[in-house]
Amino acid sequence: MSPKRNIASLILSVSILLTACGPAQTDVEPAKPGTRQAVLTETLNDVRTRLAPDVEFAPASEGLVLPVGSQAQTGEDSRARFDLQPDGTIVRLGPNSSFEVAALDEKDAFSRLKLAFGELWIILNGGALEVESGSGQAGVRGSYLGLILSPDSGSLKALCLEGFCTLANALGAVELTSGQAAEIPAPGQPPSAPRPMSADEFRQWREASPEADSLLRPQNPPGTGEPTDGSPRPVETGTPVNPPPQPPDSSSLSSTYNLENTCQEVWHWKFEGPTTIEFDVAPGESASGTLPPGDYNATDWFDNGPSHGPNFLPGGGRLEVTSCPEGSNGP
Repeated sequence: MSPKRNIASLILSVSILLTACGPAQTDVEPAKPGTRQAVLTETLNDVRTRLAPDVEFAPASEGLVLPVGSQAQTGEDSRARFDLQPDGTIVRLGPNSSFEVAALDEKDAFSRLKLAFGELWIILNGGALEVESGSGQAGVRGSYLGLILSPDSGSLKALCLEGFCTLANALGAVELTSGQAAEIPAPGQPPSAPRPMSADEFRQWREASPEADSLLRPQNPPGTGEPTDGSPRPVETGTPVNPPPQPPDSSSLSSTYNLENTCQEVWHWKFEGPTTIEFDVAPGESASGTLPPGDYNATDWFDNGPSHGPNFLPGGGRLEVTSCPEGSNGP
């Protein structure tokens, strides 16, 4: 039997759904520890949900568990945060936005969402997540990806704050690194070339996600003439604002790994990159560490199970894997 896995990887895409209004939501199901679920943890102003397609939208309360097939939407000046448990991935819904929980797979911590319109800000913390759309697909190998889908034009923008991201449709695909953006101008058009995120797009991340604050702290100390609140520096008319500094090349960054073997056989691992590293994780044991700077391909296998990989691990990445989670015997 193949080991159950929880690998920090991510493939995303985005699509349109219908919304309605309805009476207050009163049946708040308590969260169940250890079960994969989407839990509403923060609300601001007008946040509504419906737990099945055949019911009306109703005002939502914090602590509400959204089952597969449920939808959430926000109004003007409204926001919501959902936590995918137990992996801890954060999904933030911006103003005038709507999405659906399409799948929550227990086997390998896979989640699929459908963004109807508006803003979706994802902070990945393990497992894999996919977001669907008729405009195209976006993906991230890392932690922070913002998606903005226009309800009017159908344009899809990907803001890759941290990690390695992709934006693609049938007409093409582009790869993004930390601090880059790209967009599909409209359905049926190819993605644009990667470009540096603008100061306004960095500001959007700051406003949408408090979790991003540590990545957006100003680098200049007080007293140097630069603002310390993340706002752009005032400039005279006609003077261009300098673009944000580009992130360091991944070849100069170190990656970390955290591996937990709950299976009954020895787990073999191999990292191939600037340095080749091989080691085993005994049953019931765990291993964690930091790889030398650079990009790696990671492969793992059990003697009586199939091999997995090679999976790309960029410099600065984070790999968290649990084999045979929740006490499964495997492989």
